[in-house]
Amino acid sequence: ELNLLRACEIWASAAEGGWTLSTEGLYAVGCEAGQRAFNQVFVTAPGLDANALRTVTSSYEHGRFRLRMRDELHDSVRDAVAAVGLQRQGGIPAMTFTGELDAADAGLLIEPVTNEARLAEHVRIVTEAFGWTPDILGRIFTPKLIEQPDWAAWVGYADGAAVTTAQLVVHENVAGLYYVATVKAAQRKGYGDAITRHAVREGQARGCDLVCLQASPLGHPVYERIGFNVIGEYITYVPHD
Repeated sequence: ELNLLRACEIWASAAEGGWTLSTEGLYAVGCEAGQRAFNQVFVTAPGLDANALRTVTSSYEHGRFRLRMRDELHDSVRDAVAAVGLQRQGGIPAMTFTGELDAADAGLLIEPVTNEARLAEHVRIVTEAFGWTPDILGRIFTPKLIEQPDWAAWVGYADGAAVTTAQLVVHENVAGLYYVATVKAAQRKGYGDAITRHAVREGQARGCDLVCLQASPLGHPVYERIGFNVIGEYITYVPHD
């Protein structure tokens, strides 16, 4: 979880109007773009106070945020979350990997995101795969990301076209994978597997002995085949409206 919070801190530092707030049992992050994927409140400890949660969530305009917590915290904070008027909206599995991986030969040329042109390709692939809009994500994944020493990203090219991408955040010997994505026209060709393997190996080369991620439904079987294991779930809540 510390890796996930560090990733949020990095995104906020690059985003327009980005901010973070840490209080007892809560960690909040937000930005001007107002997208729930980046306006998030994390419950980090049991015994949550409803008034404290209400104060933090009032920071988000028009209720554009989501709240997440590890599944083992849910029972202890469920009443406080309900008192603030949030409703459950599923969850997402947390997965980890330890071990060694061979590189995948999927005919990809994998290049690091080290300039604005390649960052724009990264943004385009992520927005297409996740159904977002480039103008919003471009206000969050700004060129300031490239300056972050704990952050890295890659774009994979097939026949000269940018088709897949992934981010990596390194924090306290843990490598976190984020926004692994492949454009729809190039899915089911092994590109997601290849870019994931590349990011895992890069994280391990930077001294990490554990790799973690939160898996989307599309990515889950890919990560499972690679060797990632589910260790828990992040439960999600959103405002009723």
